[in-house]
Amino acid sequence: MPTARDQMTRGMMTERNGALTQPSRRQMLGFAGAAVASAALGSDLLRGTAASASSSTAAYPEASASGQMSVLATGWGGYSNGQIPLDALTIVDYPGVVANSFPGSLAKVYMRPDAARDLLSWLKAFRSHFGAYLRVNEGYRSLAGQQYWWDYWGHNPDLGAEPGTSNHGWGAAVDFLQADMTSANLAWLRSTCATYGFAVYGNENWHFNYTRAYSAVEPTSPEVETDDDGMVVIAAPDRTTAVIGPGYYRTLATDEFVSAATVLLGPAHKGTTRQYDVWKAVALQGQSVRF
Repeated sequence: MPTARDQMTRGMMTERNGALTQPSRRQMLGFAGAAVASAALGSDLLRGTAASASSSTAAYPEASASGQMSVLATGWGGYSNGQIPLDALTIVDYPGVVANSFPGSLAKVYMRPDAARDLLSWLKAFRSHFGAYLRVNEGYRSLAGQQYWWDYWGHNPDLGAEPGTSNHGWGAAVDFLQADMTSANLAWLRSTCATYGFAVYGNENWHFNYTRAYSAVEPTSPEVETDDDGMVVIAAPDRTTAVIGPGYYRTLATDEFVSAATVLLGPAHKGTTRQYDVWKAVALQGQSVRF
């Protein structure tokens, strides 16, 4: 008799290059969670949530085009800047990608589909070169998010883009975690960005624009390389049971989510509230937690 894990795996087998491939446990967990959410709440709530690392809440402005931005993205798909449906975009799912949190922000990092594909290749190249994950905290920015930063910076075009003009609003810009912008990382990013279709943005060393002309790509989750072996379930008093992995943290709000996670990853590791917080912090630094 097939197990619950077998059934979920078979239900998610995908065809690539003429062959069926098995999804990662991270993808299966997302599928299982989506199925539960769909049954309970409807398809509008299938996006899930992701928590931000404490260091990702710093203000990351984007100056206007005047005098700083060398390459401006153009419209695509008939959409308006900052008003692109999320199902027309691609979620960037890779260790170290954790969405920034601010009024108007999104739960995950989204990009224009072709930009997401090339960003993923760039992140993999960074991982191969340095043996570490480069942390990403924003791609597409909604009109509400643009308005927040425009107001935050006092409508100063030297500090923030006027709503409706940001490259983020086209899903054609990426912000890396500022703490990761070391001299070595920056030198590598600047020397390789053109290979992957990105360009340096003025003096904002964390911000790169995607410069390639729009190429129609299906807005599906990209094939990703994940550290599934580092994924575990954790629990503690006064904390919501969650799944963590390198660069990944997701709370499990219902018993159904917990059941799906433990089927895939094994029983929860239980600890004190302090231990839980440490495990979460280590994971969001892009590392595997060892028990």
